[in-house]
Amino acid sequence: MKFSVNGKSVKLNGTVSVLDLLALQKVRIPEQVCVSINDKLLLRSDYETTCLKENDRVELRDPVWGM
Repeated sequence: MKFSVNGKSVKLNGTVSVLDLLALQKVRIPEQVCVSINDKLLLRSDYETTCLKENDRVELRDPVWGM
């Protein structure tokens, strides 16, 4: 399956959840990352149950803190 993460093409075999992807991307604290798929923001409670599909566009972002 092919999809993109932050504009870079990724190819993986099998079913991949958002939580799996975060582990593969070496994200240490998944709760502190904002994820959007095809320009739709994903709820953190859905990271484990949402699986990526062919040609999805995934964006991983750190939240911005401060004033």
